[in-house]
Amino acid sequence: MAGKILVTYATKWGSTEEIAKDVAAALRSAGAACDIRPAYEVESIEGYRAVVLGSPIYYGSPLSEARAFIIDHREALAKVPKALFFVSLGMARPTPKAVEKIVKQTKSFVERVRPVHVGLFAGAVDYSNFGFLMRAVLKIIGIPQGDFRKPEVVKKWVQDILPRLDAAMASPPSPPPSSTPPGRP
Repeated sequence: MAGKILVTYATKWGSTEEIAKDVAAALRSAGAACDIRPAYEVESIEGYRAVVLGSPIYYGSPLSEARAFIIDHREALAKVPKALFFVSLGMARPTPKAVEKIVKQTKSFVERVRPVHVGLFAGAVDYSNFGFLMRAVLKIIGIPQGDFRKPEVVKKWVQDILPRLDAAMASPPSPPPSSTPPGRP
């Protein structure tokens, strides 16, 4: 387990940052060295043995900072194992339909990153962060106020991804999927 793991994240109101801190704490308690930084501050991932990237889902998509991170670091990311986590209030009450919706919303992002594992976590909503109109909209569409994060779920996920990251380091990276249909040159 030589080398550090980069835990990086995009966040809008701080919930994903708190989950990233839980990820880093769980990695450290498992004996892994890691750094934690917002995605927009990361200039290079060179020297890291793996990357864990987190983003909330807003309007059906990861935040622009997370999308920019995978574009800006695509060549370096192709050389290291990665894990992703997404934060969504749909995971506050994780029904099969809610999970299916998040998987569908993040599918193209996940396909571009090709992580060893993807975590889905519930976030938090504090209505005081929003103006009157947005609070009304949140209430109308049924977004509950509260903190639905579960650090024990994050810790279990980290225990699951560590061996996967290590195994991916031991094997050469697989080539990206081809855009050419099978049987065509």
